Amino acid sequence: HVLGRQRTLKQDLEFGMAQLVEIALRALSPAVNDTYTGVYCVDWLGEALLELALVPPSDGCWRTSNGTIRVLEPALRYGRFVKAGFDQLRQAAANNPAVSIRLFQTFARMLSQLGQEEHRQAVQLQVEALWEMVAAVPACQADRRDIQAAYELTHASPQPATASSASRWGIPRARTNAKT
Repeated sequence: HVLGRQRTLKQDLEFGMAQLVEIALRALSPAVNDTYTGVYCVDWLGEALLELALVPPSDGCWRTSNGTIRVLEPALRYGRFVKAGFDQLRQAAANNPAVSIRLFQTFARMLSQLGQEEHRQAVQLQVEALWEMVAAVPACQADRRDIQAAYELTHASPQPATASSASRWGIPRARTNAKT
């Protein structure tokens, strides 16, 4: 952990998430209207949160090798990162069926892979908040059906995979430009 005058990606995961959210929000703004970039950011945020879920919880204490506490910081809570990653995007996506659908798909993917109930509850809160918002927005029947189907994915998720399972990523991961 590094202390300094400015936040960096190396020392501050929440800062990196805030940057992705900012990129997505700007892309979804009426001035830019770049839905693809917004959707792509949703994919990356979902992936980052799935990776974060694998990190053992911290009590916020940084200790020396003999166990003496040297630095105290607020403990990192998964729910805080889910809110930081998705609150503003969820609010901006209510009028954008493509982004709303991708959010529901991402939440379904996360729910199918998260093992801890605390993590699942944080994501489920986002699901229900997004559903409440999109249900209040007028949409054509075709969009409404697609949104409903994506929402239903979040309630039909299979049991979470374990880290030891042969295919930990049972549902396809976010697409990257790298060749595999």
